Amino acid sequence: MTKIALTFKSVSEIQGVDDIGLLVLVDEKCERQLAVPCEKSLFEAFKKRMTNAVSTAKMLPEVLWKQVESQVGNRMEAFIDSVKNGQYGAVLIDNDNFAELPIYACDAILLSLISKGKVTVTIDKTLFLKQSTPFSRNSKGVSLPLNTITDKMLDAALQRAINNEDYEVASYLRDEINKRNKLRNSNKDNSMNDHEGN
Repeated sequence: MTKIALTFKSVSEIQGVDDIGLLVLVDEKCERQLAVPCEKSLFEAFKKRMTNAVSTAKMLPEVLWKQVESQVGNRMEAFIDSVKNGQYGAVLIDNDNFAELPIYACDAILLSLISKGKVTVTIDKTLFLKQSTPFSRNSKGVSLPLNTITDKMLDAALQRAINNEDYEVASYLRDEINKRNKLRNSNKDNSMNDHEGN
């Protein structure tokens, strides 16, 4: 498996959506970008740290990082390895003993920001090429793959598309919702069959 190193670039708001923000990461050459949706509270945590409007030195993430840093130094990596149900999945890896802990991708990116890059963020190359879009410094917007949008966001976007009579977009969104529902039902059926076999 090939990994791509990512760098946190910026935060972006989604027009018309109040409770979700986007974290933008770029590859080393700043050729491609990955937009990671995150909840508003975490989005605000990023903004605090980027603007230095509030001292964060005594906030829990910074205090915990100081404790962890003294034990592991530069040996940690946050590896983004999947997209499930509209969320990126990640693992925090101690590169000395290869111990892995599951972590939300947004939290892993925040940890990288707090550590000033000592916790590196990487992603599987195949996943990155599938999920990323070309990066442009002058771009006014960020593209977001449908599979990274939460069910709640999909429903809201579908309603907006219908209200705006944009039936082509509504059709794409409906197809994604149906695909997810079918997958959930299939997983439920398989889970029930596993329990019946015991």
